[in-house]
Order: sequence, then structure tokens, then C-alpha cells
Amino acid sequence: MIAHVGPPVSPALLPVAPIARGPAFRCRAPVLQPRVTASSEPRRLGGMEEGPRSLQPHRAASKADAATAPSGAPEAISDFTRVCVSLMRDTVDGMLLGAREAQAEGADLVEIRLDALTAFDPANDIPRIIAESPLPIIITLRPTWEGGKSELPEPRRLAALKYAAILGAAFVDVEFKVASYFFENFGEVGPGTRFIVSSHNFTATPPLSELEEHVALCRGLQAPAPLVVKLVTTALDAADAMTMLGLLRATTAAGQPMIGLAMGEAGVPTRLLAGQAGALLSFATLDDGKASAPGQPFVSALLRRYRLREQRPGKTRVWGVVGRPVGHSKGPLIHNAMLKAANIDGVYVPFLVNDLPRFLKAAAASGMDLGGLSVTIPHKEAALQAADEADGLAAGIGAANTLVWAGPRMTQGCRAYNTDALAALHAIEDGLRRGKERGAGPQNADSDRASSNSGKSSGVAEASSSHSGGVSPGGADAPHGSLPSPTVTHTSQASPLRGKKIVVLGAGGAGRALALAAARAGAAVVIANRTLTRADELAASVRTAVPGASVQAVRLDGVRSGELGGDVLANTTQIGMHPKVDESPVPASALRRYTLVFDAVYTPLHTRLLTEAKEAGCTVVTGDSMFLGQAAEQFKLFTGRGADLGVMQAALDRPLQH
Repeated sequence: MIAHVGPPVSPALLPVAPIARGPAFRCRAPVLQPRVTASSEPRRLGGMEEGPRSLQPHRAASKADAATAPSGAPEAISDFTRVCVSLMRDTVDGMLLGAREAQAEGADLVEIRLDALTAFDPANDIPRIIAESPLPIIITLRPTWEGGKSELPEPRRLAALKYAAILGAAFVDVEFKVASYFFENFGEVGPGTRFIVSSHNFTATPPLSELEEHVALCRGLQAPAPLVVKLVTTALDAADAMTMLGLLRATTAAGQPMIGLAMGEAGVPTRLLAGQAGALLSFATLDDGKASAPGQPFVSALLRRYRLREQRPGKTRVWGVVGRPVGHSKGPLIHNAMLKAANIDGVYVPFLVNDLPRFLKAAAASGMDLGGLSVTIPHKEAALQAADEADGLAAGIGAANTLVWAGPRMTQGCRAYNTDALAALHAIEDGLRRGKERGAGPQNADSDRASSNSGKSSGVAEASSSHSGGVSPGGADAPHGSLPSPTVTHTSQASPLRGKKIVVLGAGGAGRALALAAARAGAAVVIANRTLTRADELAASVRTAVPGASVQAVRLDGVRSGELGGDVLANTTQIGMHPKVDESPVPASALRRYTLVFDAVYTPLHTRLLTEAKEAGCTVVTGDSMFLGQAAEQFKLFTGRGADLGVMQAALDRPLQH
């Protein structure tokens, strides 16, 4: 076959040949063998040549660099992970507008999904996009058989990709299944152009051994320019994300640039921790509702909340929240704000976990430097079982909402804590005090929460409690090997809950914590749960922990009917949490039997339960009071530093998406 030489050629029909298939990523694909070659001069953008070298600010690639680079050879492209905004606009004008918007948001490059264009003219559209984009670009033309939208005949589709490479696009994405034939007899490409060889699994994350085999197959391709391996799987659990991050960490540590992602909510950590694992880049989306894959974060969040560019392999420590569901959690908002304010090299991310022991095993195997976890529904009891040791409060409650590892990369002991109990107790006590000060009538105990929290450091754990800790907290700034203990002190002031009846809805981890704390504060406790057996078990446990305490177990129906009342009603269930915001655990007609109503749900802040309680004349206490309190104590356990509640409150008030 005679290679074309001379000016760049427009896409044309190409011959057809069989394709290659890898072991872990199989699907039906057309057969082809494109053979078009040409050369063109590189274009300069902002003083830099377009191409991967432009990912290094203030350094342009030379033609000699591209000409002498060995095919497929590992080459460092950047000393930190970049942010790429994937654009799915349906017109070229829309794509270019999106590129300018991405630049304004601080992105490093954009992926142009040509398959999203409703009217695609390769000969005119590709040169224009390359010429007018303000950022380096990845050209992708994803076929339907690989999850894209392109229905072009394969020869024309791959000819368009060749044309983009000839014109000097920074990266050209080609699917692994057709890559060997795409690269055959390719000829010259634009100086600095690199290829991304991509594979997608839309159903699961294969075992690590299969992923490693696939990376080796990709690295063995004979490409006309350096290539980057891109593996995308589907995560069904955050343990799958840990598998991908472990592969990514090992591959990049060996000097081989790689992009590794897992789709779906469970795969979000692969996007947020790409820098900590050494990835070439992570994909993000603009706030336009047009993500190119499930789980893509907003570029603003990736850059500013998770500080992707500041993450470093082997240096950035990881904390996070595990739960199911977990997407509603505002933990990443407040903990990342505090990590930044305290100038700590760390990041806090959400982990959607079905099986906590499996996740912890996968995290340890991945080599991640996991310093600690916040634990939410439904894993609080499993968290206690997973720990090597527990503080007295967590052991007494039988549930933990905090896990802390003393050593690097989870190599030393794990200790369990419970910061829910005292945080919930304090929120209710403060509400009772404010309600008493304001007198009778409808009250809103959250009205001055911002002013009362502003500028305060964490003293949240100071409460009347039979538990105390005598070890200074350790964490990111404490020597590895020392497990922290919470700083809990006693107060001689009697709790305003003493002698009052509190009805606790729910017998899960948060319910267990509040029931025990309230009993220790001298309250008569009623535990209401849908399953009476579980409520009975918790009541017995509290009576054992607090001899002489008044503890009763009832069915939740008894509270809903209005037959049972008390001074305080405390909801520790998920009822009313986003997205089921129209639900309430107790009807409005039953709320007049209480003086104060507390809801641990904080998304939304003003739940239906609290709205109806306020209308019934009750003092209401919003869930952020407890949330901020327990999070402040967690931050101290994680890092050894006190938390600034003003910083946390300001972060909590921001939208979750940004």
C-alpha cells in the first residue's frame, strides 16, 4: 500500500480488515483497516505548541521531541493530574463556546465528543475546532458499539480520527478493539500528538488480573506516537473504585501514563482521587447537564473542593465518608473546607459502599493512604466490628461513626469512635435552653445557629457524660502509630434533658448513640422502631450500660397514632431525607404532644417533620447542629487539629454540586 504524502487529506472511505479483541473488554465492532498518512505543522496556543506538551505551562514541545519519541514509550507528560472537561454539545459553535467556558472555569483541556454533533462535516469541523479552541483538545468520535453516538461507517469514522491526528490535535482517542489496524501503516502525525487507547466495560469492573493483562495488551500496540492507556469500567461498589485506583497507582508509578476511571456513583472516587493515584487526567463536566459518562463531577468541584491539581501520589492523605446512600452527604463540603483552611495535604471524598469489610480490604490492597472514615447508614455497627479497638463510648453504644488509622496506608491499627452521641445530645440541650429563654409559642432553635457557631473551634465534645478520654488526639500531624482519643470533659451543669421524656425514632447507629447519651443525661428514653424486636434489644443494651435508667421500647405506630407523647421527639431515621422530602416519620396531628422536635436529617435542612412541628408550636432543632458537632470532633480525630465551626458552617451553606 502506498502511503499518501503531501497536504493533509480529507476523510475518505478506507479498506476493511478484521479487528482485535482483548480479554476483559469484549463487544461486537465493525472491521476495518484505515490507511491514510500526511504531515502538518503544529499550531501554537498561548505561546505553547498544541499537543500534550502544552499541558506543561511555559514549555513548548519541539518537533524533534515528537519525531524521536519511541512508539508507545512511557513519557512523563505532567507532574500533576490535569482536569479535562468533556463536551457533548450538538454544534461546533456550542463546542467552542463550551471550550471557552471550560477555560474560564480553570480546566486544562477539553474533550470534543464529535459523535455528539448533529451535523458532522469532518473536512470543515475538525480543522475549525482545532484552530479555534482556546484549550488543548482530545478528539473523540465514539461509535455506538463502544457506548457513543456515532453511526458513521467505520472507515469514515477512523479516517476522521486520522485527520485530527494529522492536523495536530493534542490527543486522539481510538478504541482498543480497532487500534492495531488503525495504527498500521499510519505514517506521520502532527508533532506532539499523542493517542489515547480506550476500553470501556459498561457492566462491571473485572478482576485486577484481567485489568493488568489489558493494560499490557494496550502498551504492546505499535503506535506512530506515544500512547496513553485509558480503561473505564463500571463500579457497583466503592470496592471496585479501589481496584481501579490501585491499578492506576501501580501503572503510573512504573512511569506509564494512564487514565483509569469507573463509571457510576460508586466510581466517583476514581475521578476525585485521580491526582492522588497519579493519573494523567480526570474528566469533569460543566454545569450544563450534559455529562459524557455517569459520575462525572462538576469542574468547579473537582478543582476547588477536591483540589485535584494539588494532590500528589504518596503525599496526599485520604479521608472520606462511607454509606448507602452517600451522594447527599455534605461531609465533603465541610471537611475539605477545613483541610484547606488548615493547610493540610489531604482530601475527603464520598464512598458508596454496600459491603464495608469488602471495601476496607480493597482499600488496603490498593495502597491508598486512608487516614480515616466517617461512617453513616447502614454501616455504623459493622464499623465497630471492623475496628481493632474502640473507645468506651462506641463500645457502649455498639456502633461507630468514625474509623481512624494510626499508620500510613492502613498498615497499623484501626480504632472506632462515636461522635454522634454527644453531638446529638448537645443539639437537643441547646434547643431546650433556647426554647426556655424565648418562652412559649412557636420557636426555631436554628435561627441563630450561624452566629453561635461563627469562629468557634471545636469544643463540641464537652458534655455531661460518663465517658472521658485522656489521650491527646493524633492524625495527619501526629506521629504515625498513635491512635487518637476524643477529648471529652465533664461539666457540673445538669443537662436540661434530666427528668424529661425523649422519644427516639429509630434503633440504628444514630438512634443507639442518642438513646445512650440521653439516658446518661438523666432522661427517660422511649425507643420507637418499626421492628419492635430491634427496639427491645437496644433498650436492654441501654439499661445495661446505664443501670437504673428508664428505657422503654415501643412500635413506631404508637408514636404515629398520637397515643404516645413526651417532651422531646428525635428522628434518627432517613425518613424525609432527599430525595423523599415529602415524607415524615410522624403525622402533624401527633406533634402537639411535644415541646421540642429534633431531626437528624440535614438534607433538606427544614424537613417536612420540622416544618409541621414548627407550625404545631414546637421548638425545632435542625440536623446541621448535630452534623457540624460530630464532624468537628471527627476532624480533630482525623488530623489532630481543632475545627473552626465558622469555616464548617460557611461550607455547609454552599450548594452540594459546586
